[in-house]
Amino acid sequence: MNSYENISLPQVDVPELGSDPMSAAAASEAVSAEAFAILDDEAKNVTDVYTHKFKKPFTYQGKTYAELTFDFDSLHGQDSLDIMRELQVRGETVIVKTMSDPYLMCMAAKACSGQIGSDAFALMKLKDHNKILGAARAFLHSME
Repeated sequence: MNSYENISLPQVDVPELGSDPMSAAAASEAVSAEAFAILDDEAKNVTDVYTHKFKKPFTYQGKTYAELTFDFDSLHGQDSLDIMRELQVRGETVIVKTMSDPYLMCMAAKACSGQIGSDAFALMKLKDHNKILGAARAFLHSME
């Protein structure tokens, strides 16, 4: 089992909010801090290579895949620059790479051992799409 499959959304206790906007802001900050602390702990277990196994084989451009392997550690700074340039040409703005699905899709496509384009991820079942992008996101987060 890959360590990415163990990553789940953090469960946090949300304090009761009063009508005071400051208490709402403080509660939001507390929840965010706790969620990021959990993500930091999980990022320590991230591996550089992720193999995704599909429950049902995935077909893209006439080729069927039972699994795809992503070697995120094989990527270089130039890959990131190329991704940013491609997204800029497409009119997409990236503020935070880890929060940008288009960035993560391009990154995963570059890291994939199979010959797939970034458009393949939009064609996948949502569960597969989210797991793969979650692996890319966790890899980026582990470097911060």
